[in-house]
Amino acid sequence: MRETKYRSAMRDVPFRFCGSRPRFLSFVVLTLAVILMAGGFFVAQDMAVCESPKAVPGDGELQFFRQDGSKAVSITIDIADTPEARIKGLMERWSLPDLHGMLFIFNQPEVQRFWMHNTPLSLDMIFVDENRRILNIAEWTTPMSKQTYGSRGPAKYVVEVKAGFSKRYGIEEGMSIQWQARQKPQK
Repeated sequence: MRETKYRSAMRDVPFRFCGSRPRFLSFVVLTLAVILMAGGFFVAQDMAVCESPKAVPGDGELQFFRQDGSKAVSITIDIADTPEARIKGLMERWSLPDLHGMLFIFNQPEVQRFWMHNTPLSLDMIFVDENRRILNIAEWTTPMSKQTYGSRGPAKYVVEVKAGFSKRYGIEEGMSIQWQARQKPQK
């Protein structure tokens, strides 16, 4: 073992090397590894809770129907039917279960434009007319961007789901949606 002196502003400090690596460096690496593993554990726990159906009860259930009337898939939804809820949307959500989404309900059918500002997840945006028919789908939106995604005609509803959902479940233009809101508990 050898001993080397490093100069500090205050005094000479002896520092021991083990081979060619200082013990201090080993300590720092070990400490960082423990911190990263602990952080990963808590993130994984948080994601597991967010993915649990019981952790995300939602405001209702929405079904997608094929043009022949058969049901393609059902999802749990949060309903954004107030200006405040529509503005917030899925902003600042870091996870979204596969069979969960948000239904935006507007007062009047009109061309709708959405952006992904402060939305860290890539989404599929499904634009729906007043007759509940799917007009068009914006797939794999760009997270945290100011790019706008719009309906190809007057839309009264927009359904946002995790990116890839539309392809995975065969959701296409011309299909229809139906939903039921859950009864809110009386206070």
